[in-house]
Amino acid sequence: MVKQLKKNFPWWMIVIVITILLVVIVSVNSSTTVDSIDSESGAIFDWQTNYESLARESNIYIVGSLEGTSGEPELNINTEDTPYYDYNNNVIAKVAETIVLESSSSLEAITKTLDYVYEEISYVYGETDVSCFDGTAPQILVSGKGQCDTQSLVTISILRKMGIAAKPVGGCVYAKPNKVLQSMLLNSFTDQKSPSIGTIDLTGEVFSRGGGLHAWVVAWVPGEGWVGLEPTSGRLANNNLYVYHVELFPSDDDKESICVSNNYDYATACAHQDLNGLNNNGLGLLNEVIVI
Repeated sequence: MVKQLKKNFPWWMIVIVITILLVVIVSVNSSTTVDSIDSESGAIFDWQTNYESLARESNIYIVGSLEGTSGEPELNINTEDTPYYDYNNNVIAKVAETIVLESSSSLEAITKTLDYVYEEISYVYGETDVSCFDGTAPQILVSGKGQCDTQSLVTISILRKMGIAAKPVGGCVYAKPNKVLQSMLLNSFTDQKSPSIGTIDLTGEVFSRGGGLHAWVVAWVPGEGWVGLEPTSGRLANNNLYVYHVELFPSDDDKESICVSNNYDYATACAHQDLNGLNNNGLGLLNEVIVI
């Protein structure tokens, strides 16, 4: 009887069980989480006040006077509004207000913002650079479509409207060579989606962010520091499965660096997943560099 059972046992069931176990392991071990938020979390509305206080204590709110007469308002470069972000526009302001009311900490507000951008802005492969150069955050949100650079723009706009310090990042992203299978399982069988990564066109003098050349966001979280955000997956950046390499931290008015790279050597190194070449032409891995 035992021999007959062994003979007829459906071995494909073992494959399914192993696959499910791998998915569970990937889901538990590879997702990036932030836990140290006790000093900030609290009742609704309180978290913004606490966040601002902690940010000022940590010199995250870099405050100074605008150029010109001494009586002009103070400026914080990490939550500044610009025509590009345009976060006082009702399209952005209403979203930010809703998320504030539904959140009890900056981390919760950040994750809700990522969810919102992921659901409301469909990723478009091959989006033209003009959409990034000319589009503002409200325009992009209304259009309902974007790419890593334009999705990042909307994410930053919403976060800054809530008072959360956020900055754009330009660099390179690819799955770690020894984690490709886990990345595939992650994207196929769990809600922890992979970042959207396409091919890199090395022709011309500028190289679009939207393939391996990538744009994403960093936001400051009390107790954790600057945390990577991946708008194309609607999740925190997963440094366990993916190489997030920073080419530069563009300034708010440097649209070119947010939308494209003009560094051929960096783009080539990214296309070949050459970490040494990336290090020689960029700043370093996201989880190792100092955010500037």
